[in-house]
Parts: sequence; structure tokens; C-alpha cells
Amino acid sequence: MILRSYINWSEGNDYIGVEVAFPGGSTWKMERKIRKVEVLHTQDDYEELNSLIKIQIQIPLYKTATQGPSEHAKQADPDIPHLASNEIEALTILTQAKCSSSPYLIDSMNRQQTDGWVPGGYIHYIVMEMLPGVTVCD
Repeated sequence: MILRSYINWSEGNDYIGVEVAFPGGSTWKMERKIRKVEVLHTQDDYEELNSLIKIQIQIPLYKTATQGPSEHAKQADPDIPHLASNEIEALTILTQAKCSSSPYLIDSMNRQQTDGWVPGGYIHYIVMEMLPGVTVCD
């Protein structure tokens, strides 16, 4: 079931202008948002450089979204979600194989939120090549 919270988890330009330094030694500045996707759970073009940064942030469980930071902190998981680790693994394999039909993985990192919606929860960054073409999920 697809749920929509209609909560603005991040203001439109929260990350615009932010520079993110990665463990691999590169620093990336975010210039514009391409798309924002919300994936909720219940409890039970970066044209010039041809790259993009994907950010995954832990948000509170659906039924606790209106509760305060102390309740959200109880849900904190510093580990990246399984789908994100699978994506990194797949991109790493495809990048090492020099696959031309998959984005090249440039860098990635995982941090804990110090504030925000789920204090102590994950925030994960992936820098990858942007392939030409039309996005099919819009």
C-alpha cells in the first residue's frame, strides 16, 4: 500500500548550496533538486558534471510523524536501509565491470542525523553518474 503523509520532510531548498565531503576525498556541492521521493513505513541533473547526489534520510514511522523528536529518536537506526546497501553493492559491481548501461558509482557515505526528523537516524548519500535519457518513474 502506498501512503502519502503530505508532510514536508525537507524544505524545497534545504540542501541547495550544501557541500558534502566524502571519505573518498571528493567534495560535492548540491545545486538543485531533481526529485523528492517519500517512502513511508508503518510500525507493524547535474548536467554540467553529468552526476547527481541521492540522499536517503530516515523519517519517523507514519503514525508517529506528529510526535516530538524524543519519540522519533527511539526509532533511530544508524544503519543504512537494506535497499540502499543493495544499491551500493550493485553499483559497485557494475562500476568495476565498466557497465555502460548503469550509472557509474562515484562515492557514497552514511552519517547519523544530529537533528532533523529522527535524531540519531541514518542519512545516506550516493554520488553517481547521471545517464542520458528520460526518467521513467516521473
